[in-house]
This record gives sequence, C-alpha cells and structure tokens, in this order.
Amino acid sequence: MGLFDRRSNCEKLADLLDRERAAVLAGDYAALRRLMADKERLVALAVRDRPAAIDLARLKQKTARNHVLLNAAMDGIRQVSQVLAGSKPAGAELSTYDKTGLLQTSQGKSATIERRL
Repeated sequence: MGLFDRRSNCEKLADLLDRERAAVLAGDYAALRRLMADKERLVALAVRDRPAAIDLARLKQKTARNHVLLNAAMDGIRQVSQVLAGSKPAGAELSTYDKTGLLQTSQGKSATIERRL
C-alpha cells in the first residue's frame, strides 16, 4: 500500500481479504491481528469511494467466504478449549482400545516423590 499504488481502495481491500483468507487457512492468527487495522481503514475508504455494484458483489463474496472460515476456526478453538477444560487430572482413569478392539481401562498413577537418605 505504497504512495504510488494506483489500485482502487476496493482492489486493495479485495487483496487484503485474500491475505486474510490465507492467514486463516494457515492458522496465522498474528497476521490476522496485523491485518485488522488495514482492513478497517480500507473498508472506510472503499465506502467513501462509492464503488460499483460489481466491486461490491466481489467484496461481499470474499467477505462471506472469510466469515465462514473465521467462524469455523473459532468453533475449533472453542472445542479445544472445552476439551482442555474437561481434561482429567493426574491419576484419573484412562480408557483405550487394544489391538483386538476391546476396551481397556486403567487407573493412572499419581505422581509421588520418594525421599532417600
């Protein structure tokens, strides 16, 4: 977004939305944070420019696509958070399946310290 960038604000916003998509797909949440200020600024500039209907339709499509991706990422983060919040403490029962497919349950050992003199 240099001084002599001749692209319209809608084109710049479309490029930013593509970078936002790539960041979500890569799990680069730091990049998403960095893009936020530019995105807000470009949205305001694009609105001020009164873009053509075709440009608005393209931006709407990219925004909707990113919205779906961002929601899916947030759902994944929420699910991981719930799993971590409900994780079992040390010494809790562990259930696994053996090579024949039978359920095996074992009681975990709690950590102890043995003091030797």
